[in-house]
Amino acid sequence: DINTPDSSLKTYKISSKMQHYLPIVKDRWLIRTHAEFGYLNFYSNQDTQAMPIFDHFYAGGQGSIRGYANNSLGPRYATQIDNNNETRIIESNSNTFIAGNYMGGNILLEAGVELIFPRPWESRNIRTLFFIDIAQLYNNNCSESTYNTTCNNESDINYDSLNKTYGLAFIWISPMAPIQLSIARPIDQKPGDKIDTRIQFTLGYGL
Repeated sequence: DINTPDSSLKTYKISSKMQHYLPIVKDRWLIRTHAEFGYLNFYSNQDTQAMPIFDHFYAGGQGSIRGYANNSLGPRYATQIDNNNETRIIESNSNTFIAGNYMGGNILLEAGVELIFPRPWESRNIRTLFFIDIAQLYNNNCSESTYNTTCNNESDINYDSLNKTYGLAFIWISPMAPIQLSIARPIDQKPGDKIDTRIQFTLGYGL
């Protein structure tokens, strides 16, 4: 996606998804791998403007990294407390941000691997699988001049910063659409992570 030249915010947005199935053990066992990459940035020098929040990538929850709350990954607006001991509202470039809320990011990394295995009963409409999900959001456009505060910047991409979960999922290929029920646990939970250990429900499966 590229904004038109007449737009006051000249940005470009790139995203790519892939998935691959590998049959094993007489095609009754399958390995599915999937990945997604996204990148958002200015294509001209606009350091004084905030990256449009409606263009940010968000991650967490079903369809992203299972076991985390929806849209709960990545940097947050810096938490600031005012004189009344209340969370401060940050205002910048005609945008209003709630301090401490997740701000999304301009760099998205997601990947996962699934082992799809036979059920103890025969059914063509039900899949069972064990999965490992990996994801994180980064923001290398986060600055004090942009947000009138010191925001939590996660621009240093490294393995330790990635969020990782494992879990079990059941997929029913219903007449309407695939229905997925999954439960996941974090592999290395970090302070402040919003974990969702409930059974997560979603319509659809794959890309």
